[in-house]
Amino acid sequence: FFFSSRRRHTRSSLVSWARRCVQETVVEQAPMIYEAAESNDSLQKLCAEKLEEYNSLQQKKVMDLVLFEEAVKNLLKISRILQLQRGSALLIGIGGSGKQSLARLAAFIQRQELGLIKTDTDENFLNSIKDLCDILGAPERKQTTLIISEGDIKQESIYEHINSFLATGEITDLKRSPIEKDRLVGNIKELYLKEAPTKEDISSRAIYQWLVGRIRDALHIVLSVSPASYKFTEKHRLFPAIFSTCQYVWFLPWSEEALVNVARGLVTSYNVDCPPEVTEKLVKHLGHTHISIQEVCENYLQRMKRRVYITPRTFLMFIHCFGQEYTRRRTSQQENEGKIKLGIEKMDEASVGLDKIKQDISKETAKFTELKDKVDKKMVELGECQSVTTKENEKVEKKLDEVKKTR
Repeated sequence: FFFSSRRRHTRSSLVSWARRCVQETVVEQAPMIYEAAESNDSLQKLCAEKLEEYNSLQQKKVMDLVLFEEAVKNLLKISRILQLQRGSALLIGIGGSGKQSLARLAAFIQRQELGLIKTDTDENFLNSIKDLCDILGAPERKQTTLIISEGDIKQESIYEHINSFLATGEITDLKRSPIEKDRLVGNIKELYLKEAPTKEDISSRAIYQWLVGRIRDALHIVLSVSPASYKFTEKHRLFPAIFSTCQYVWFLPWSEEALVNVARGLVTSYNVDCPPEVTEKLVKHLGHTHISIQEVCENYLQRMKRRVYITPRTFLMFIHCFGQEYTRRRTSQQENEGKIKLGIEKMDEASVGLDKIKQDISKETAKFTELKDKVDKKMVELGECQSVTTKENEKVEKKLDEVKKTR
């Protein structure tokens, strides 16, 4: 997927889906031709555009991915494998590395449909894979990618079925009655006469074997496994076709640069309210913290002989917990800030009301003083009138005494 140019001495990437489809007057699929990408930045931009296009079509299963350099390389590898005839992939990595998400995106880039099967029981798996094979054997078929995670497989017999299909194209326990085989052969016989490389043998057995090969050509199996499982080596021994026919894609531990890029994308989604230089220090600290924990786990393994796995999923949970705690504290701070602002507004309103009350009191005090002056003046006048009245009463009493004496 990468080649070194002797002239430029730079490492370039080959992609077969760089050309865009024509969507003006005639909708036309762009040809899948391998071309060299201009640069790593342009390649990441192209992958981001494909991811955005995928999310716009898959509204229920939107993938929020950070396509750093290592993720882009794995995406190119899976895409290249799915483009191969009968290309199947074995994605090996610790849980949370983004294996299934990149596989979905790669299938979308290669214009393949995602097959849906049930892996909870052996019977449900056989029934669903049988229906899928009937669809892929039809004249109008599409390339299909079947993504299976080892965590979804509940019974070991399902591995046997996958191993059998990868080895021979058939599943031993998928028993078809002669009537079903005749029906499938009848539906595909006309197409067999048109496309088969040799038409000398037109027996039902030959047509059915051609149909099996046609189904194998259309179905791409992507199996996601973890090397940390104690059954990993045992599966390699029991199911050799899975490990011999599938192309390996190793999802190695994320580098510190990848961790910082992922942290930067996730921290930005939490709208951290701080200067850009502080945000950059924060994301570097998050990436360095994960690396430090990995080193501690390695020391713990060397000293105590016990392994503790720190996976990318752990790192994502770590950032998620940080985001939740930051959101909770920021919400609490905003609520307290809102209460303080409300208290200050109420105090301002009370201050304005108090000033108004003081003005009203001043006005009423002036009126009261004026009324008091008037009352005091009236009281003085009343006192004068009272003294005059007293003098007159004394005169009257004196007159009365004189009158009494004359009698």
